[in-house]
Amino acid sequence: EAIKKWNPVDQYTGGVEHAVMHLLYARFFTKALRDLGLIDFDEPFVRLFNQGTIIYQHQKMSKSRGNVIAPDDYVSEVGADVVRSYLMFLGPWEAGGDWS
Repeated sequence: EAIKKWNPVDQYTGGVEHAVMHLLYARFFTKALRDLGLIDFDEPFVRLFNQGTIIYQHQKMSKSRGNVIAPDDYVSEVGADVVRSYLMFLGPWEAGGDWS
């Protein structure tokens, strides 16, 4: 009864980096459980929405590269609403954009 209430998930939102691991495993286990007759749906998510990646100076942010931006610094300086607004209007949500 709980499975029917909560599954399949209406929408999965995540970064493209999740496509290989999280989504692969979620789909594999869903299909295995379906084949065993334990569930009656084919896919774990009704909709999938990939969000874009925020990059810095045209590169993916990485601790090893030393190009990570701490949003907390900006929040303390200009406020959370300003940072949220900046991110909302940076570009299409699914495309991401360059932090400048």
